[in-house]
Amino acid sequence: MSRKFSLAAAAAAAIALMAVPALADGVKIGMITTLSGGGSGLGIDIRDGFELALKQGGGKLGGVDVEVITQDDARKPETAKQIADRMVKSDKVDIMTGIVWS
Repeated sequence: MSRKFSLAAAAAAAIALMAVPALADGVKIGMITTLSGGGSGLGIDIRDGFELALKQGGGKLGGVDVEVITQDDARKPETAKQIADRMVKSDKVDIMTGIVWS
């Protein structure tokens, strides 16, 4: 194992360990996906699958409480960027997911 890889692995482990106490309060996930217009079928399936997984897990992922905020990007990159900015700055999401089209 190279020194560079070892340092990167140690840094990643340290960051992960620092995040553990924050998980006690749960995780807020921002989901931006295409729910209208062309390609919306895929976005709807992604949203529904994610919601089903949460429902089956009792509102938890990996034992951690989860809140999901879902927004429609209408398959418009500028709209998705605006939503992402708002989710990070105003909604204070911890994780973002759901982007299908790039």
